[in-house]
Amino acid sequence: FPSHDTRRVKLLIMNFGASDISVGFDSSVTTTSRIKVVASTGYMESNASDDGEEVLSEFWAISSAAGNNIVISEVYRI
Repeated sequence: FPSHDTRRVKLLIMNFGASDISVGFDSSVTTTSRIKVVASTGYMESNASDDGEEVLSEFWAISSAAGNNIVISEVYRI
């Protein structure tokens, strides 16, 4: 995911794949740690209103299977 960005106000990660993914704030994320985004219908949202500076952070994700289908949507202030 893009590195630390002070213009980002919202981040949405959607998992359409067949395997769960884990999302974290550094490269030490593993398939069993951090924020779990379940397969097929799972999503994770971070926004400046609710999460403060967390949305500005760098995000890392990992899956236990190759070829997972995820969608990342970011909203920036101009």
